[in-house]
Amino acid sequence: MVVRDDDGEIRLIAPFLTRIMTSLRSSSEDNAVDSLRSRVCRSASRSLLSSVDALSDRQPTMARICALILTAMLPGVSSALAQSDTQPDLYVAGRFGADLEGTDPGSGASLGVGGSFGFSFTEHWSLDVEAWVPGYITDVACPPDAFTPCGPGQFRDLLVGVSVLRRFGGQGIRPYVLVGVAKLWNQQKARRADGSPVQWTRNESAYPQGGVGLDIPLSTRLVLAPEVRLDFLFLGGIVRPNVSLIYRIR
Repeated sequence: MVVRDDDGEIRLIAPFLTRIMTSLRSSSEDNAVDSLRSRVCRSASRSLLSSVDALSDRQPTMARICALILTAMLPGVSSALAQSDTQPDLYVAGRFGADLEGTDPGSGASLGVGGSFGFSFTEHWSLDVEAWVPGYITDVACPPDAFTPCGPGQFRDLLVGVSVLRRFGGQGIRPYVLVGVAKLWNQQKARRADGSPVQWTRNESAYPQGGVGLDIPLSTRLVLAPEVRLDFLFLGGIVRPNVSLIYRIR
């Protein structure tokens, strides 16, 4: 592009350069968002699949259930990411509620606390990573030694879960459902025959998880979320009615 008139040359070249810079900037932003989405999906997929692999050797039926859940979860998230043209919204949450357990061999109830962090990829889809720490339930304890019978004691199940949330509706109060996988660690306490305390932790399997809840906006960043989460164990289950306070970082 050669123009003899200096002013004319500037008028012709400046819009051309502006279009190039705008295109490059837009491409750079799109690539950054796509890269972030890809890293989050790959990390979540590796975490979920490793839990299922660890489970498959010991409980193949439960492993198949978890695999079916993952198969249903990941395409929905991928589709939501493909349709989204915005950067994922990051959030953190604190959680307080009840822990109602009916497991083999113990059952009972206690209070629990937990927390979550996650990403809202679209208006309706989120990926949630949760940790849950309940109080001990006084019932029975079964020593890790298979030859020692169960006796009076306390137990609880620590939990880390990864779930996909699907919200419904637009503005205001919105219901949601969640489905995912939870990894458990069983802790138990008892007393020996001489009265001395003893405590141990069992590395349990990964199990299917589901739940329902409501998002109740308190402000542009704060959301109150009463919900019920259910963890489906091989011999029993855990029901966790709780209330979360969610803070949207961006």
